[in-house]
Amino acid sequence: MTQGSIVVSQFFNSLTVRTDRESVMRMSLFSNPALLGAGLVGLGFMACVSYVPFLQGVFNTTALSVTDWLMLLASASHFSPLTKSTKP
Repeated sequence: MTQGSIVVSQFFNSLTVRTDRESVMRMSLFSNPALLGAGLVGLGFMACVSYVPFLQGVFNTTALSVTDWLMLLASASHFSPLTKSTKP
């Protein structure tokens, strides 16, 4: 779950710090498709490490439950309000 927390929180963080001037709520999610793609690839790798049996053995992980995913999303989403508060 720690690995998942790092990956998901950094994905959210990367989306919120795309600009110094504009609020993330005013920007299109697709304004930087390369960043979005890279984040989704990272989430995909994390999912593979969590769900593919061979990789579970290599990385000593277990599958994440729906509750785990909800906790990850809730804890990672704190970046948006914090970053938004620092922009004009």
